[in-house]
Amino acid sequence: MHVFCDASSHGYGACAYVRVVYEDYVQCSLVIGKSGVAPLKPVTIPRLELTAAVLAAKLGTMVSRELECFLSRVVYWTDATVVLRYLNNTKPGRPGVPRCFPRKVS
Repeated sequence: MHVFCDASSHGYGACAYVRVVYEDYVQCSLVIGKSGVAPLKPVTIPRLELTAAVLAAKLGTMVSRELECFLSRVVYWTDATVVLRYLNNTKPGRPGVPRCFPRKVS
């Protein structure tokens, strides 16, 4: 399964695709997509990118739980370096221990 997320000044969104490979046959299908509108109060793009990443994580978890088939792996995609750096950031004084991703960032 591949889960994509992105954000802009107008809103944010995420979608999940399932890729099925059977011998020489490959098929990709959209499973679910969700979006949100940016609030009227000004919010920074990095904050919206983090909100999109949280939405993607929730979608990935929900689809993995609801599908009644084996998923060999789940891959999350983002073009936001702020999200990647946040995920690679570790707890102070504990190298190698990642921070928890906040459930509510907006």
